[in-house]
Amino acid sequence: MMHAELRREAIADAEIVCFDVFDTLLDRTFLRPTDVFTLTRHRVNADGRYWLDAGWTDARIAAEAACYTAPGIGPDITLDDIYDRLARTLRMTDAMRTAVQAAEVATELTVLSATRRGRRLYDLAVESGARIFIVSDMYLPPSAIAAALERAGYSGWERLIVSGHDKVAKHDGTAFRMLRAEFPDARIVHIGDNALSDVEMPRRAGLEAVHLPAGAASVAPDSALPCDALARIGANDRHTHLEFGWSLIGGLTARAVDRTAHDPASDIGYAVLGPLLVGFSQWLHASARDRGVERLAFLAREGRLLQRAYQELFGDEAIPSDYVYASRRMINLAGIHSPMTPSELDFLVATGAPLRVSEYVTRFLRDLSPEHIEAAARSVGLRSSSVVGPEEGARIRQVFRNLQPDILEVAAREREPVIAYLRSVDLHLPTTAVVDVGWQGSIQSSLRRLVNPDLEGFYFGIHPTEKTLGAPWQHGFVDGRIPAAAEWHRECILPGIEVIELLFGNHDDASVATVVRDGDGFAPVFTDERMREEDAEVIRVAQSAALRFVRDFSEAAATMPPGVTQLSLDVALAFLGELVLHPTAQQARLLGGLMHDNSLGVTSSPLAMPRRGRRYYRWHGMALERELARAWWKAGFLKNVEAGHSSRR
Repeated sequence: MMHAELRREAIADAEIVCFDVFDTLLDRTFLRPTDVFTLTRHRVNADGRYWLDAGWTDARIAAEAACYTAPGIGPDITLDDIYDRLARTLRMTDAMRTAVQAAEVATELTVLSATRRGRRLYDLAVESGARIFIVSDMYLPPSAIAAALERAGYSGWERLIVSGHDKVAKHDGTAFRMLRAEFPDARIVHIGDNALSDVEMPRRAGLEAVHLPAGAASVAPDSALPCDALARIGANDRHTHLEFGWSLIGGLTARAVDRTAHDPASDIGYAVLGPLLVGFSQWLHASARDRGVERLAFLAREGRLLQRAYQELFGDEAIPSDYVYASRRMINLAGIHSPMTPSELDFLVATGAPLRVSEYVTRFLRDLSPEHIEAAARSVGLRSSSVVGPEEGARIRQVFRNLQPDILEVAAREREPVIAYLRSVDLHLPTTAVVDVGWQGSIQSSLRRLVNPDLEGFYFGIHPTEKTLGAPWQHGFVDGRIPAAAEWHRECILPGIEVIELLFGNHDDASVATVVRDGDGFAPVFTDERMREEDAEVIRVAQSAALRFVRDFSEAAATMPPGVTQLSLDVALAFLGELVLHPTAQQARLLGGLMHDNSLGVTSSPLAMPRRGRRYYRWHGMALERELARAWWKAGFLKNVEAGHSSRR
């Protein structure tokens, strides 16, 4: 692969510079060019005058393939040749054939735009004073290609050579031999993306060649982009709504690689988190509208990103919304009354890591004296400094039972301002619904008891538990209670839940403990639970890239008929599934080193980073098994071991 500086030097003093068009000067919104035919079908059907059935794309592909080998027609064919065959095969009327053929050309023009890599070299060639030739192996008429180039901002070329029209081509070298014969002594440089037709063939004809790989093809396989998944999309020859959506995501990702500086965090944000946000936002909008929701309350902290994505995608059409301060500690504690229920005790003792007795208690009773905590601990045979794991919850429950008067006092003190705040953001109204990442909807359950017994909730994911199975007021994008989503929940959400929580995480705010009155309004009181600054920067970059994907998707969708760009669960979660179960080394290294907290702010540990290098584990298998058992993200941990990544490096 030629370095960018060498490419510039190669064309600096060329007399003639030839450029390929597709994937060199221009690229499409889709990863697969054939999805232009699918979009053409949707646009024709939306127009209403004619109808193309679901087999249209395959028929269009077959007609083109047949023309390439047809005697007297191929291999350098035109769009007229293709539609002559389609009209005969599908018995299209002259009017229909003309309309559909025009629609395909118009569709091509809407999905084509200038590449950054091609535009830079084109401008350099113009500045150097070289004569500019455009050479394309293409069936589209020269007028359409010229229009696409002009719309993309290209100008000043001298000649446009199109195989279907001029009957000379790159793929067999005839176009380059023609140029060499016409300009025998000129230094001619050809630039293009195809290793055979744009590099090998011009060199055989005595021209110089510069290889300019296309978009995602220029990225190293071990990058943080889902390169294997992108390759599978490009090779997939099916044309259902699934493949259309994947190709759109892949095409936007390839464009992002070309047009913006990218790094592991932005790669993950754009290609993995971005589609999740689009799919969830589309589902949220439709589901909330169907249920008559007039206001959405995006709950802190993960709700910040969800709200921004939703507003970015729907703009003025978005349901009005608020970002609402809320946390399990704030809402659940305010809802505790005497006597404490088993579910309230479950909340108080919940942790994913061993904690000291004092740490269990001070998560909720920050001002309780050490002596008071020690006395409560001693009553059940513990000390305040005793470390108790999640499996010993019964003993900690008894500690909290002993502290019930203190808990009820704090709950009563916080309850009034919390309820007043929640009412100020309309959570008491029947047409308001909450939005959050989800899992079991415990905050919503407390809100239903505190302010609104009819409160609906919309979540990215819902676990199928005893609590949620009887909660029809909870609705999930990845709803483990529903057969259609159960496999995604089991195979992607459960093994990747900590990854998902970090990607959705709030990189600015700490967790909120409660709210207090502040003049005529309310002010949050934050805990110490927040991301490390180095982790926050990774998530900040990833989320910024994800929101850029949302914007790019929205712009692309605006050129397509309604409903065509609706991302199903299988489309939106495809790249997340790749990351969770089969991460690249770059993905595992970046995310595996982030800290995950499952203790309400007391302690955290790396998501999936081995403590030692690969060589150590070859001789210490038991140590590897112990660390793997503790790792939050198993596949990421194993990939880091395989790649030799560790916390010591």
